[in-house]
Amino acid sequence: MYHNYNSVLFQHKNYNSMFNKMIAGILPYFPKKFVWLFSKRYIAGVSLTDAHKVCRQLSENKMIFTLDMLGEFITDLSEAEENKQAYLKIIEQTETIGLEGNYSLKPTMFGLLLDKNICFNHIRDIVAKAASYNNFVRIDMEDSQCVDMEVDIYRRLKKEFPKNVGLVVQAYLKRTLTDLKNMLDMHSTEAPLNFRLCKGIYVESPSIAYKKYEEINAHYLEDLECMFQNKIYVGIATHDKNLVEAAYKLIEKHKVAKNMYEFQMLYGVTPELRDSIVKKGHKLRVYVPYGEKWFGYSTRRLKENPQMAGEVMLNDLMGKLQEAQQQMVESKKRLNSVFVEAEVENGLVKVKANGNRKITQLSINKELLQNGDIEEIEDLIITAVNKAIEKADKLNEGEMSGMAANMMPNLANLFGG
Repeated sequence: MYHNYNSVLFQHKNYNSMFNKMIAGILPYFPKKFVWLFSKRYIAGVSLTDAHKVCRQLSENKMIFTLDMLGEFITDLSEAEENKQAYLKIIEQTETIGLEGNYSLKPTMFGLLLDKNICFNHIRDIVAKAASYNNFVRIDMEDSQCVDMEVDIYRRLKKEFPKNVGLVVQAYLKRTLTDLKNMLDMHSTEAPLNFRLCKGIYVESPSIAYKKYEEINAHYLEDLECMFQNKIYVGIATHDKNLVEAAYKLIEKHKVAKNMYEFQMLYGVTPELRDSIVKKGHKLRVYVPYGEKWFGYSTRRLKENPQMAGEVMLNDLMGKLQEAQQQMVESKKRLNSVFVEAEVENGLVKVKANGNRKITQLSINKELLQNGDIEEIEDLIITAVNKAIEKADKLNEGEMSGMAANMMPNLANLFGG
């Protein structure tokens, strides 16, 4: 009996996993308006105003933020200049809202793979802008072809802006621990190295990246302990509860001061775990992505976390069902007060019914009652009732069609682009 139950449970989980992966896999081929239904949970919005609204909400919940304008792997250097100008405006406008937060950027959106020098100069201008406000820019780490170039950009910028720039490192890359040790020459007590440590999201060869969950977690903790031992400032970026619990132990083991680390999470992901970290008194920064180029980020994020796609679809479906149930109740109330009438033989028999097909009134001509044949009267009543019910059915169908139209709005528009 227990064997069968466990077998069914295992199959159920497998089916859920397959469903989630299927949804995440096909979403990139759907129109943007449809994908947005799944994406809005972890994208702050399209505009900076949207992002600032999220930042205020985070601040109210004792969290800080890092702002990221979405976009990567550009193909034209004119886009790099546009992106730089956009970031300069982001910094200017964000510094006026009076909240604690900083900025993150991806070098490929400034032309890293097109012209390294132009890319560096753009990023330098952005870091200089942030530094003028005594703030900070985090350089995101991208796929393996970018790692050496992004480490080099960090080295060059840290010399000029020792306290205003940081880098992301990825635990699943086999080179990361060596990279950490090689960068210690830039480290000092006055201006410590500043890293965000994440697992890593890009698809890489097994020759350069760990693939198994246990391996990645083990090296994540090895990298984290190296940072604690060398008094490097670290953003512990993970949504893995096991790693969070292990990080707590390492913080205690190495007596790490609260001003030398923070936890970091993506906007909209594992909010319960996020809240629990804050309640324990740890600093937590939320990565807040926004922008018109949300589509690529969203489809990639859903592929990385297919469970989210399935959950959003099921939650949306349950919401629609609850909405339909409520609308059904309201429709029945309305139909109780809407009436139709039917008559036969020039009004000898009249019947009144409401929209829920309930007969509310029956009128029979007095002369028919006095002089008519009983079978004739019964036939006329039946005919009149059927006519009234038929009218009530049409009224009911119209109401239900209207409800369906309200519940599933503009499907053509939703799927059309």
